[in-house]
Amino acid sequence: MNQKKPLSDTPWVQNQMQEMRSDEPSPEAIDRAVHSVLAYKPTPRYVFVWKAASFATVAGIAGLFVYVTTQPASAAGLHAVADAFRHQSKRHCVTYRPNAGGEMVQTNEDWIDGRKNAMVYRAEDGVTTTSGYNGARIFVVSSKDGGGFVDDMEPSAPPVEDIDAYLKIPGARVLKQTKSGKYDVYSIGFSDCRFDIFVDPATRLPVQRMVMTIRGKVIERNDYDYPSQFSANVFEPPATSDLTDYPALRQEIAQRVAGPGQTKTIGGVTITLKAVLVGKSRILALWTGGAKADAGSTAGMWIEGIKKPIAEGRPSPTVIAGKELLGDGAWYQGLNVVGPFVINVPVWGPDGTHSKVVGRLTFTVNNPIHAQDPDRVFARPTGGVGVTGSTKTQSSNP
Repeated sequence: MNQKKPLSDTPWVQNQMQEMRSDEPSPEAIDRAVHSVLAYKPTPRYVFVWKAASFATVAGIAGLFVYVTTQPASAAGLHAVADAFRHQSKRHCVTYRPNAGGEMVQTNEDWIDGRKNAMVYRAEDGVTTTSGYNGARIFVVSSKDGGGFVDDMEPSAPPVEDIDAYLKIPGARVLKQTKSGKYDVYSIGFSDCRFDIFVDPATRLPVQRMVMTIRGKVIERNDYDYPSQFSANVFEPPATSDLTDYPALRQEIAQRVAGPGQTKTIGGVTITLKAVLVGKSRILALWTGGAKADAGSTAGMWIEGIKKPIAEGRPSPTVIAGKELLGDGAWYQGLNVVGPFVINVPVWGPDGTHSKVVGRLTFTVNNPIHAQDPDRVFARPTGGVGVTGSTKTQSSNP
């Protein structure tokens, strides 16, 4: 009977780990490799898995995942730490990483209170990005221009997931358990990296984590504490922010869809322009009537009187206020337009099982809707409860 190969020996996993097979793998490379292994679902052969805390990155959060083998003392110790961590709802973490000169500098600060969370990321150029979730809405704000957004969606994943969510990660191993002053230290190997976890034996909670290459070079340090209270506004966007309010924008679009719009006909096909959304580099025109664009069509929209767009991209058909909206979109370099301006759009009509362009129409746009990211407006086309923010709209007609 042939024995099944261990997961770590499979070509699939070896390929996913390739970025980590270097002297200095980045935290982001570790994150990608760990999440790739998480997506692999072999027949489980494990006892316990632990994620001690988060790597915080600009786009997301990385984690420490521990596969505890049947080493009794270490497994029991980590089990107690995991249990204490799981029941600690308030967590604060400061993350340090080496800059271009090799100096350890603060890059992230995270606050977690149950489902609520907030993070400040500091880039090497000094720009900070503040983000968070207050239990009802998310926000993201950049210090570069004070701009950002709020939305009534939940984040895709919390900054620090409960340890129990990662009970199926194989591959890591406990190297040793030692003491450092008053702290218990668990050294854990994962691929070509080593994680040293410093644990307060009185609380069984991690107080520090050192992430190192196999040769001992530190590539990340996390300092943890567990406050009893956070300030009242830590999970809210900065008061001075210029925020795009996506729930309010969705309500505004629903109102415009219910309004008369601008109606024109060409080639026997009638469309009614309902709304035009303008972002920093993206414009979307939305209408009812006509046919969905053929997948192979290259005809796109443009704004009259300025340079041609750098790329085209149509929004997917969506239903708002009971009406199916079609439309077109384009990307521009540094788009900065306010009404009135003229757009030129292709109109599609039925052609058997496909559609064809029957002509082009121009519309004068007097009241565009301004949004940081127009495509995000349709991530939840049914809308939600509006929150405070600037919608910069003027009337029910585009």
